[in-house]
Amino acid sequence: MKKYCFFMTEAPHWLEVAKELKDGGIAEPCLWLGDDRNYKQAKSFFGDAVVEMIKFVHRPYELENVNYSGESNEFFHSKNYLRAKDVCLKMMDRLDLYGTFSRIDREVYFHQIIVWSLKKFSKQKPDFLLMAEAPHSHAQYLIYEICLFLNIPCFKFNRWTLAPLLFLQNMENNEIISKEDISSSPIDNDMKKMILDYVDDVYSNQDKYEISYMTKHRLKMKFPGNISRIIKEDLPEIYRDIKHNVANIIKGRWSSINPYRLNIFTRLKIQRKRAKNLNESHINIINFDINNKEYVYFPLHYEHERSTNPDGGDFHDQFKAIQCLRNLIPENIDIIIKEHPSQFLVKGRGSRGRSPLFYKLLKNINGLKIVDIDTNSIELTKNALFIATITGTAALEASILGKKALTFGSTWFPNCPNVISWNKNLSFKDIVEMEIKKIEDIKSYLINHQKNNSVVGCQNGSVIRRFPDLITEKFKIEEKEGVLSLIKLMIKSI
Repeated sequence: MKKYCFFMTEAPHWLEVAKELKDGGIAEPCLWLGDDRNYKQAKSFFGDAVVEMIKFVHRPYELENVNYSGESNEFFHSKNYLRAKDVCLKMMDRLDLYGTFSRIDREVYFHQIIVWSLKKFSKQKPDFLLMAEAPHSHAQYLIYEICLFLNIPCFKFNRWTLAPLLFLQNMENNEIISKEDISSSPIDNDMKKMILDYVDDVYSNQDKYEISYMTKHRLKMKFPGNISRIIKEDLPEIYRDIKHNVANIIKGRWSSINPYRLNIFTRLKIQRKRAKNLNESHINIINFDINNKEYVYFPLHYEHERSTNPDGGDFHDQFKAIQCLRNLIPENIDIIIKEHPSQFLVKGRGSRGRSPLFYKLLKNINGLKIVDIDTNSIELTKNALFIATITGTAALEASILGKKALTFGSTWFPNCPNVISWNKNLSFKDIVEMEIKKIEDIKSYLINHQKNNSVVGCQNGSVIRRFPDLITEKFKIEEKEGVLSLIKLMIKSI
């Protein structure tokens, strides 16, 4: 039986699939690290392999009695260590609720997880790492880099944005595990209709189109949506924050996130001030005069989020991608930047993902202009020479509209017509001379991607909540069977 590390989410089918793999004598997790809503069930089935996520991510200093004796010490001198440190310390911004999580504490978290993992792997020797989604906690990403260093094959499920579909991918070479059975079911046909409807919606409603989750964010900021948001989201989050900090005080537990034991009123004031500073810095640097010069459109990603870190790879820092873009295109062509509206709409998190100084930094790039967030994105896309993004669906939308797109990271639509991936040998001429494919080619690509590579499935709870009407009992059966079949094919390939 194979041994593997499993990073899973709260979606229930991941636990069911893991059970079937074990019962079938195929594979058993030697490390289970995922959403704690499944912790008790997983612990009862897989025992000591299951690690409590809240402790591993938020309190790794409680991982005691590691007894590390220098196992795989070469990792500390590897490129994996350097890359992981850069990525992980940035990922820890997600934990920095009040701006008090210091670099020196972050490094302790980082090294504690390293020695624990190296010791664990020296004993368990896993055959592969399987992830329900890309590793976007610092703890999971660090283990992923350790697995790469130890030559342990790493695989992740990737999800579509426009439909509840999944495909399985080798993370080192991006090779997709193709399905053996490509016969279709009624649910597959429903997915096909969703795909074609999406393409037609983007193409036919160019002036009005907006991706669904952005529409929901905007509605939450208006009455009565803002009242609903306060009751359903803001107040429960404040309650959890109070509960966590009071528990730390009662238990006498050190908190690197709140080392000075700031009270709830001070904590809320800090969060509001950070959001205000970000918004004001953006407003003060907006350029309303785009002129009639040729330009490339670069819509910023919302941060902090998986779409840039880790899916951006070497370009998890968007500034790096923007300066590469500036070097790629001629000096007489502008770069138009538009901030992601969620950076301000999701106030508590957005202000942790972007420095107010970031916009001033961007203005140091020659020919770069920052436009207002209410500027029509479709119009910016249609009038651009091409668009550039890290991993965003904006690239797919551009391709549907008959525009070229450049991506810097790992997308869920690899090799899509009209989309070109960044490489160090790419030239402006390569992009300009690339043939524009028709909308029928885009549809054909997406349908083939669904038929040959993808199975129905929800990667996590947010996908389940986004498509509630589709999650029937029949869907759940096909989901488990499809995911299980891809994993079995993956295991055969290693």
